[in-house]
Amino acid sequence: MFALASAVCACRTTVAEAPAGIAAAQPLVLEPQRQWRLLDGDRCVGVVVCFATRVDALNPARHYYSVRNELHQELGTIDAHGRAWRFEPHQSAPRFLGTGALLDGARAVLGASSHAQLIEAEQGAGAR
Repeated sequence: MFALASAVCACRTTVAEAPAGIAAAQPLVLEPQRQWRLLDGDRCVGVVVCFATRVDALNPARHYYSVRNELHQELGTIDAHGRAWRFEPHQSAPRFLGTGALLDGARAVLGASSHAQLIEAEQGAGAR
């Protein structure tokens, strides 16, 4: 009886998983489309850049927003559903901030006041 129990306990099952092949990968090329400056009073606290795919009849645009400080260092992102994340130093995953309008997400990522406003800027214009 003891030999049978130890033989059953000694069995192991292993499963090998392979990564998706390159043929299954479908990378998207996102290009900057629009840009806004986040002004808090008379001070520019950051920039929001919308990256999107090219739009054609068969592919609707996919997009996300890159939220950057006044030096154009990316501090967080906002997806197409309004979910905002902030990148935290020394953390492997960004911190979820909430869901809402683009303006609310940009304020949360940049730590701006509730009076801060988004002002559309020319494409490629710096945070001046």
